Amino acid sequence: MLLTLLAAGLLLAGGQSPVPAEGDRSRQEPNSENSAEGDNVGDELEAIRKEIAEIRATLERLEQAVTADKGASEFSPVMIRIETEAGEPLSGFDVKMYSLEGRHIEASDVSGADGAGLTRQLPYGDYRISISHPSGWTMSMKNQTVEPGKSFEKVVRAPDPSGRATVAIRSSIDRSRFEGLRFGERRHYRSGYSAYSVSHSPEPGQEDAGRYYMPFDSFPTVSDGIGEVAVQLEVSVEQEIEQPDGDAQTWYWRPPEELRFPRILLAIDDRVTGISDYDGGSAEAAETARYFRRQDEDDRESSSRRYKVGYLKINSEQKHPADEVALPIVPGTVTVAVESFLGKPDDAVLQSLEHEGPFEQPIWLRANLDGSSEWIPKVLNLDGWERGTSISFHARQVSEVADGETVEIAVESP
Repeated sequence: MLLTLLAAGLLLAGGQSPVPAEGDRSRQEPNSENSAEGDNVGDELEAIRKEIAEIRATLERLEQAVTADKGASEFSPVMIRIETEAGEPLSGFDVKMYSLEGRHIEASDVSGADGAGLTRQLPYGDYRISISHPSGWTMSMKNQTVEPGKSFEKVVRAPDPSGRATVAIRSSIDRSRFEGLRFGERRHYRSGYSAYSVSHSPEPGQEDAGRYYMPFDSFPTVSDGIGEVAVQLEVSVEQEIEQPDGDAQTWYWRPPEELRFPRILLAIDDRVTGISDYDGGSAEAAETARYFRRQDEDDRESSSRRYKVGYLKINSEQKHPADEVALPIVPGTVTVAVESFLGKPDDAVLQSLEHEGPFEQPIWLRANLDGSSEWIPKVLNLDGWERGTSISFHARQVSEVADGETVEIAVESP
Protein backbone atom coordinates (compact mmCIF):
# COMPACT_ATOMS: atom_id res chain seq x y z
CA MET A 1 0.00 0.00 0.00
CA LEU A 2 2.79 2.41 0.89
CA LEU A 3 4.56 1.70 -2.38
CA THR A 4 1.31 2.25 -4.31
CA LEU A 5 0.66 5.56 -2.65
CA LEU A 6 4.25 6.60 -3.11
CA ALA A 7 4.10 5.74 -6.80
CA ALA A 8 0.93 7.79 -7.17
CA GLY A 9 2.59 10.68 -5.38
CA LEU A 10 5.61 10.53 -7.66
CA LEU A 11 3.48 10.43 -10.79
CA LEU A 12 1.53 13.50 -9.72
CA ALA A 13 4.25 15.20 -7.73
CA GLY A 14 4.75 18.06 -10.13
CA GLY A 15 1.10 19.10 -10.18
CA GLN A 16 1.79 21.35 -13.25
CA SER A 17 -0.48 21.63 -16.31
CA PRO A 18 1.03 20.60 -19.63
CA VAL A 19 2.80 23.43 -21.42
CA PRO A 20 2.33 23.44 -25.19
CA ALA A 21 5.34 23.39 -27.38
CA GLU A 22 6.53 26.69 -28.82
CA GLY A 23 5.26 25.84 -32.26
CA ASP A 24 1.78 25.08 -30.98
CA ARG A 25 1.18 28.42 -29.23
CA SER A 26 0.46 30.27 -32.43
CA ARG A 27 -2.35 27.88 -33.28
CA GLN A 28 -4.20 28.38 -29.95
CA GLU A 29 -6.43 31.41 -30.26
CA PRO A 30 -8.28 32.52 -27.15
CA ASN A 31 -12.08 32.39 -27.22
CA SER A 32 -14.77 32.25 -24.60
CA GLU A 33 -15.33 28.48 -24.89
CA ASN A 34 -11.66 27.66 -24.48
CA SER A 35 -11.41 30.09 -21.59
CA ALA A 36 -14.17 28.26 -19.73
CA GLU A 37 -12.52 24.93 -20.31
CA GLY A 38 -9.23 26.33 -19.05
CA ASP A 39 -10.89 27.47 -15.84
CA ASN A 40 -12.27 23.94 -15.30
CA VAL A 41 -8.86 22.36 -15.89
CA GLY A 42 -7.29 24.78 -13.46
CA ASP A 43 -9.82 23.85 -10.78
CA GLU A 44 -9.16 20.15 -11.34
CA LEU A 45 -5.41 20.63 -11.12
CA GLU A 46 -5.79 22.57 -7.90
CA ALA A 47 -7.88 19.75 -6.46
CA ILE A 48 -5.23 17.22 -7.54
CA ARG A 49 -2.52 19.34 -5.90
CA LYS A 50 -4.45 19.29 -2.62
CA GLU A 51 -4.89 15.51 -2.83
CA ILE A 52 -1.19 15.07 -3.53
CA ALA A 53 -0.34 17.24 -0.53
CA GLU A 54 -2.60 15.11 1.67
CA ILE A 55 -1.07 11.90 0.29
CA ARG A 56 2.42 13.23 0.98
CA ALA A 57 1.49 14.14 4.53
CA THR A 58 -0.02 10.68 5.06
CA LEU A 59 3.09 8.97 3.64
CA GLU A 60 5.35 11.00 5.92
CA ARG A 61 3.28 10.08 8.98
CA LEU A 62 3.30 6.38 8.01
CA GLU A 63 7.03 6.41 7.33
CA GLN A 64 7.72 8.00 10.70
CA ALA A 65 5.51 5.41 12.41
CA VAL A 66 7.22 2.49 10.64
CA THR A 67 10.68 3.85 11.44
CA ALA A 68 9.77 4.31 15.09
CA ASP A 69 8.31 0.78 15.31
CA LYS A 70 11.02 -0.98 13.32
CA GLY A 71 12.93 -2.19 16.38
CA ALA A 72 9.83 -3.67 17.93
CA SER A 73 8.70 -5.44 14.77
CA GLU A 74 12.02 -6.99 13.67
CA PHE A 75 13.93 -7.34 16.96
CA SER A 76 12.90 -8.66 20.34
CA PRO A 77 14.57 -8.40 23.76
CA VAL A 78 16.25 -11.67 24.82
CA MET A 79 17.39 -12.53 28.34
CA ILE A 80 18.82 -15.89 29.51
CA ARG A 81 19.67 -16.39 33.17
CA ILE A 82 21.64 -19.29 34.72
CA GLU A 83 20.91 -20.53 38.22
CA THR A 84 21.31 -23.56 40.50
CA GLU A 85 18.50 -26.00 41.26
CA ALA A 86 17.94 -23.95 44.43
CA GLY A 87 17.51 -20.76 42.41
CA GLU A 88 20.90 -19.18 43.20
CA PRO A 89 22.56 -17.30 40.31
CA LEU A 90 25.56 -18.96 38.63
CA SER A 91 28.39 -17.01 37.01
CA GLY A 92 30.99 -18.02 34.43
CA PHE A 93 28.70 -19.93 32.04
CA ASP A 94 29.17 -19.28 28.31
CA VAL A 95 25.78 -18.72 26.68
CA LYS A 96 25.30 -18.73 22.91
CA MET A 97 22.30 -18.46 20.61
CA TYR A 98 22.45 -19.60 16.98
CA SER A 99 19.82 -19.03 14.34
CA LEU A 100 18.38 -22.25 12.90
CA GLU A 101 17.21 -20.50 9.75
CA GLY A 102 19.02 -19.50 6.56
CA ARG A 103 20.45 -16.25 7.88
CA HIS A 104 23.57 -16.42 10.06
CA ILE A 105 22.85 -14.93 13.47
CA GLU A 106 24.92 -15.64 16.57
CA ALA A 107 25.02 -13.97 19.97
CA SER A 108 27.14 -14.95 22.97
CA ASP A 109 28.04 -13.74 26.44
CA VAL A 110 29.14 -15.00 29.87
CA SER A 111 26.86 -15.08 32.89
CA GLY A 112 27.73 -12.57 35.61
CA ALA A 113 27.19 -12.45 39.35
CA ASP A 114 23.44 -12.03 38.84
CA GLY A 115 23.29 -15.10 36.59
CA ALA A 116 22.39 -13.07 33.49
CA GLY A 117 24.12 -14.86 30.63
CA LEU A 118 22.70 -13.16 27.56
CA THR A 119 20.87 -9.84 27.26
CA ARG A 120 20.38 -8.78 23.65
CA GLN A 121 17.98 -7.57 20.99
CA LEU A 122 17.68 -10.36 18.40
CA PRO A 123 15.64 -10.80 15.22
CA TYR A 124 12.64 -13.07 15.54
CA GLY A 125 13.02 -16.71 14.45
CA ASP A 126 14.02 -20.17 15.72
CA TYR A 127 17.27 -20.53 17.66
CA ARG A 128 19.48 -23.10 19.37
CA ILE A 129 20.77 -22.27 22.84
CA SER A 130 24.18 -23.68 23.79
CA ILE A 131 25.55 -23.30 27.33
CA SER A 132 28.90 -24.49 28.69
CA HIS A 133 31.23 -23.95 31.63
CA PRO A 134 35.03 -24.26 31.93
CA SER A 135 34.48 -27.08 34.44
CA GLY A 136 33.26 -29.23 31.53
CA TRP A 137 29.47 -29.02 31.83
CA THR A 138 27.60 -28.43 28.58
CA MET A 139 24.06 -28.56 27.20
CA SER A 140 21.99 -27.36 24.25
CA MET A 141 18.34 -26.60 23.51
CA LYS A 142 16.88 -26.59 20.01
CA ASN A 143 13.76 -24.93 18.62
CA GLN A 144 13.73 -21.90 20.91
CA THR A 145 11.42 -19.37 19.22
CA VAL A 146 11.86 -15.60 19.50
CA GLU A 147 8.55 -14.01 18.50
CA PRO A 148 8.23 -10.59 16.81
CA GLY A 149 7.89 -7.77 19.31
CA LYS A 150 7.74 -10.12 22.32
CA SER A 151 10.31 -10.54 25.07
CA PHE A 152 12.12 -13.91 25.21
CA GLU A 153 13.09 -14.70 28.79
CA LYS A 154 14.45 -18.06 29.91
CA VAL A 155 15.86 -19.30 33.20
CA VAL A 156 18.15 -22.34 32.85
CA ARG A 157 19.07 -24.46 35.85
CA ALA A 158 22.59 -25.87 35.72
CA PRO A 159 24.86 -28.16 37.80
CA ASP A 160 27.06 -26.64 40.47
CA PRO A 161 30.43 -26.29 38.68
CA SER A 162 32.35 -26.54 41.96
CA GLY A 163 31.24 -30.16 42.61
CA ARG A 164 33.93 -32.86 42.67
CA ALA A 165 33.81 -36.67 42.80
CA THR A 166 35.97 -39.69 41.92
CA VAL A 167 35.62 -42.92 39.95
CA ALA A 168 37.99 -45.74 40.94
CA ILE A 169 38.39 -48.60 38.44
CA ARG A 170 40.05 -51.89 39.32
CA SER A 171 41.09 -54.58 36.82
CA SER A 172 41.47 -58.33 37.18
CA ILE A 173 41.31 -59.81 33.68
CA ASP A 174 42.14 -63.46 32.96
CA ARG A 175 43.83 -63.70 29.58
CA SER A 176 42.88 -67.35 29.15
CA ARG A 177 39.18 -66.42 29.00
CA PHE A 178 39.83 -64.96 25.53
CA GLU A 179 41.08 -68.27 24.12
CA GLY A 180 39.54 -68.89 20.69
CA LEU A 181 38.42 -65.29 20.08
CA ARG A 182 39.58 -64.00 16.68
CA PHE A 183 41.02 -60.48 16.72
CA GLY A 184 40.97 -58.04 13.81
CA GLU A 185 38.15 -56.18 12.08
CA ARG A 186 37.37 -57.69 8.70
CA ARG A 187 36.20 -54.69 6.65
CA HIS A 188 34.49 -55.62 3.40
CA TYR A 189 34.68 -53.24 0.44
CA ARG A 190 32.99 -53.40 -2.93
CA SER A 191 34.93 -52.41 -6.04
CA GLY A 192 34.61 -48.71 -6.73
CA TYR A 193 33.15 -47.88 -3.32
CA SER A 194 34.76 -46.41 -0.22
CA ALA A 195 32.06 -47.65 2.17
CA TYR A 196 32.57 -50.92 3.98
CA SER A 197 30.82 -53.33 6.32
CA VAL A 198 32.39 -55.26 9.19
CA SER A 199 31.80 -58.94 9.87
CA HIS A 200 31.31 -60.10 13.44
CA SER A 201 34.01 -62.23 14.98
CA PRO A 202 32.96 -65.88 15.23
CA GLU A 203 31.08 -66.96 18.35
CA PRO A 204 32.51 -69.62 20.71
CA GLY A 205 32.53 -72.97 18.92
CA GLN A 206 32.25 -71.29 15.50
CA GLU A 207 35.73 -69.85 15.33
CA ASP A 208 36.41 -71.13 11.81
CA ALA A 209 33.07 -70.20 10.27
CA GLY A 210 32.21 -66.65 11.19
CA ARG A 211 29.00 -65.04 10.03
CA TYR A 212 27.95 -64.56 6.43
CA TYR A 213 30.43 -67.30 5.43
CA MET A 214 33.40 -65.04 6.01
CA PRO A 215 36.40 -67.21 7.00
CA PHE A 216 38.33 -66.11 10.08
CA ASP A 217 40.58 -69.15 10.43
CA SER A 218 43.72 -67.10 9.65
CA PHE A 219 42.93 -64.30 12.12
CA PRO A 220 45.13 -64.26 15.27
CA THR A 221 44.15 -65.51 18.74
CA VAL A 222 45.75 -65.37 22.19
CA SER A 223 47.49 -68.67 21.46
CA ASP A 224 48.62 -67.61 18.00
CA GLY A 225 49.76 -64.04 17.36
CA ILE A 226 48.16 -62.04 20.21
CA GLY A 227 50.13 -61.00 23.28
CA GLU A 228 48.29 -58.76 25.73
CA VAL A 229 44.51 -58.55 25.76
CA ALA A 230 42.49 -55.60 27.05
CA VAL A 231 38.97 -54.54 27.87
CA GLN A 232 38.32 -51.10 26.37
CA LEU A 233 36.38 -48.82 28.76
CA GLU A 234 34.83 -45.38 28.48
CA VAL A 235 33.69 -43.13 31.34
CA SER A 236 30.93 -40.52 31.01
CA VAL A 237 29.02 -38.29 33.45
CA GLU A 238 25.72 -36.47 33.05
CA GLN A 239 23.08 -34.75 35.17
CA GLU A 240 19.38 -34.49 34.47
CA ILE A 241 17.99 -31.29 36.02
CA GLU A 242 14.36 -30.24 36.16
CA GLN A 243 13.83 -26.80 34.63
CA PRO A 244 11.40 -24.07 35.81
CA ASP A 245 8.93 -25.09 33.09
CA GLY A 246 8.83 -28.66 34.44
CA ASP A 247 10.88 -30.23 31.63
CA ALA A 248 14.05 -32.19 32.37
CA GLN A 249 17.26 -31.01 30.72
CA THR A 250 20.34 -33.24 30.44
CA TRP A 251 23.75 -31.72 31.07
CA TYR A 252 26.83 -33.59 29.80
CA TRP A 253 30.31 -33.43 31.27
CA ARG A 254 33.22 -33.00 28.86
CA PRO A 255 36.47 -33.18 30.87
CA PRO A 256 38.54 -29.99 30.49
CA GLU A 257 42.00 -30.32 28.95
CA GLU A 258 43.85 -29.49 32.16
CA LEU A 259 42.53 -32.71 33.75
CA ARG A 260 44.26 -34.80 31.06
CA PHE A 261 41.32 -37.13 31.37
CA PRO A 262 41.81 -40.28 29.22
CA ARG A 263 39.58 -40.71 26.19
CA ILE A 264 39.47 -44.46 26.85
CA LEU A 265 40.81 -46.88 29.44
CA LEU A 266 42.37 -50.29 28.86
CA ALA A 267 41.94 -52.91 31.58
CA ILE A 268 44.92 -55.21 31.01
CA ASP A 269 45.50 -58.13 33.37
CA ASP A 270 45.64 -56.45 36.80
CA ARG A 271 46.27 -52.87 35.73
CA VAL A 272 44.39 -49.98 34.09
CA THR A 273 46.00 -47.75 31.46
CA GLY A 274 44.55 -44.44 30.32
CA ILE A 275 44.68 -43.57 26.62
CA SER A 276 44.62 -39.86 25.85
CA ASP A 277 44.92 -40.05 22.06
CA TYR A 278 44.14 -42.74 19.51
CA ASP A 279 42.73 -43.21 16.04
CA GLY A 280 41.93 -45.99 13.62
CA GLY A 281 43.45 -47.35 10.45
CA SER A 282 43.22 -50.26 8.05
CA ALA A 283 45.46 -52.26 5.73
CA GLU A 284 45.19 -55.09 3.25
CA ALA A 285 46.82 -58.43 3.91
CA ALA A 286 50.19 -58.97 2.29
CA GLU A 287 50.37 -61.36 -0.67
CA THR A 288 52.28 -64.00 1.28
CA ALA A 289 50.70 -63.25 4.66
CA ARG A 290 50.49 -65.93 7.28
CA TYR A 291 47.62 -64.08 8.95
CA PHE A 292 44.58 -62.45 7.36
CA ARG A 293 45.05 -64.57 4.22
CA ARG A 294 43.27 -63.45 1.08
CA GLN A 295 40.33 -65.61 0.06
CA ASP A 296 40.92 -68.45 -2.39
CA GLU A 297 39.22 -68.54 -5.76
CA ASP A 298 36.70 -71.07 -4.48
CA ASP A 299 35.80 -68.87 -1.49
CA ARG A 300 32.12 -68.13 -1.10
CA GLU A 301 32.92 -64.41 -1.35
CA SER A 302 32.37 -62.79 -4.73
CA SER A 303 35.55 -61.93 -6.59
CA SER A 304 34.24 -58.36 -6.82
CA ARG A 305 34.68 -57.99 -3.07
CA ARG A 306 37.87 -57.34 -1.13
CA TYR A 307 38.61 -56.71 2.51
CA LYS A 308 40.96 -54.81 4.76
CA VAL A 309 41.88 -55.34 8.38
CA GLY A 310 40.91 -52.54 10.74
CA TYR A 311 43.14 -51.69 13.70
CA LEU A 312 43.51 -49.15 16.50
CA LYS A 313 46.57 -46.86 16.76
CA ILE A 314 47.42 -45.81 20.31
CA ASN A 315 49.23 -42.48 20.01
CA SER A 316 49.90 -41.83 23.70
CA GLU A 317 49.44 -43.61 26.99
CA GLN A 318 49.09 -42.42 30.56
CA LYS A 319 50.61 -44.84 33.04
CA HIS A 320 48.62 -45.48 36.19
CA PRO A 321 49.32 -47.52 39.32
CA ALA A 322 48.75 -51.24 38.98
CA ASP A 323 45.40 -52.75 39.90
CA GLU A 324 43.42 -49.51 40.22
CA VAL A 325 43.10 -46.03 38.77
CA ALA A 326 41.25 -43.13 40.44
CA LEU A 327 39.96 -40.46 38.07
CA PRO A 328 38.62 -37.02 39.07
CA ILE A 329 35.06 -36.50 37.83
CA VAL A 330 32.02 -34.41 38.79
CA PRO A 331 28.87 -35.43 40.69
CA GLY A 332 26.09 -36.95 38.63
CA THR A 333 25.14 -40.14 36.83
CA VAL A 334 28.40 -41.98 36.08
CA THR A 335 28.48 -44.59 33.31
CA VAL A 336 31.43 -46.94 32.81
CA ALA A 337 30.92 -48.82 29.53
CA VAL A 338 32.78 -51.77 28.06
CA GLU A 339 33.25 -50.72 24.44
CA SER A 340 35.19 -53.66 23.01
CA PHE A 341 37.82 -56.36 23.52
CA LEU A 342 41.31 -55.68 22.14
CA GLY A 343 44.36 -57.80 21.44
CA LYS A 344 47.94 -56.62 20.91
CA PRO A 345 49.46 -58.35 17.86
CA ASP A 346 53.03 -59.60 17.73
CA ASP A 347 55.52 -58.73 14.98
CA ALA A 348 54.55 -61.68 12.79
CA VAL A 349 50.94 -60.47 12.71
CA LEU A 350 51.97 -56.90 11.89
CA GLN A 351 54.17 -58.15 9.05
CA SER A 352 51.09 -59.74 7.50
CA LEU A 353 49.64 -56.26 6.91
CA GLU A 354 50.70 -54.14 3.96
CA HIS A 355 52.24 -51.03 5.47
CA GLU A 356 55.09 -48.74 4.43
CA GLY A 357 57.75 -49.32 7.04
CA PRO A 358 57.16 -50.23 10.67
CA PHE A 359 54.14 -48.94 12.57
CA GLU A 360 55.09 -45.84 14.56
CA GLN A 361 52.45 -46.29 17.26
CA PRO A 362 51.40 -49.35 19.25
CA ILE A 363 48.76 -51.30 17.31
CA TRP A 364 45.76 -53.10 18.81
CA LEU A 365 43.23 -55.31 17.03
CA ARG A 366 39.55 -55.23 17.94
CA ALA A 367 37.25 -58.24 18.11
CA ASN A 368 34.02 -57.09 16.50
CA LEU A 369 31.12 -58.28 18.68
CA ASP A 370 27.61 -57.08 19.46
CA GLY A 371 25.95 -56.90 22.86
CA SER A 372 24.39 -60.36 22.54
CA SER A 373 27.68 -62.18 21.94
CA GLU A 374 28.42 -65.19 24.14
CA TRP A 375 32.00 -64.00 24.42
CA ILE A 376 30.97 -61.23 26.80
CA PRO A 377 29.85 -63.37 29.78
CA LYS A 378 32.75 -65.73 29.05
CA VAL A 379 35.29 -62.91 29.44
CA LEU A 380 33.56 -60.67 32.03
CA ASN A 381 31.93 -61.17 35.39
CA LEU A 382 28.67 -59.32 34.72
CA ASP A 383 27.44 -59.05 38.32
CA GLY A 384 26.23 -55.46 38.65
CA TRP A 385 26.57 -54.80 34.92
CA GLU A 386 23.89 -54.23 32.29
CA ARG A 387 24.31 -56.24 29.09
CA GLY A 388 24.55 -54.37 25.83
CA THR A 389 21.92 -54.77 23.14
CA SER A 390 23.90 -53.67 20.06
CA ILE A 391 27.42 -53.06 18.83
CA SER A 392 27.53 -49.71 20.69
CA PHE A 393 28.67 -51.31 23.96
CA HIS A 394 29.15 -54.79 25.44
CA ALA A 395 28.11 -53.94 29.00
CA ARG A 396 27.83 -50.94 31.28
CA GLN A 397 27.56 -50.02 34.93
CA VAL A 398 25.58 -46.91 35.90
CA SER A 399 26.04 -45.28 39.32
CA GLU A 400 24.93 -42.10 41.08
CA VAL A 401 27.74 -40.22 42.79
CA ALA A 402 27.29 -37.15 44.99
CA ASP A 403 29.70 -34.30 45.73
CA GLY A 404 32.80 -35.62 47.51
CA GLU A 405 31.94 -39.29 46.93
CA THR A 406 33.86 -42.08 45.16
CA VAL A 407 32.27 -44.76 42.99
CA GLU A 408 34.20 -48.03 42.65
CA ILE A 409 34.06 -50.20 39.52
CA ALA A 410 35.55 -53.69 39.20
CA VAL A 411 36.37 -55.08 35.75
CA GLU A 412 36.92 -58.78 36.35
CA SER A 413 36.82 -62.12 34.62
CA PRO A 414 34.52 -64.85 36.00
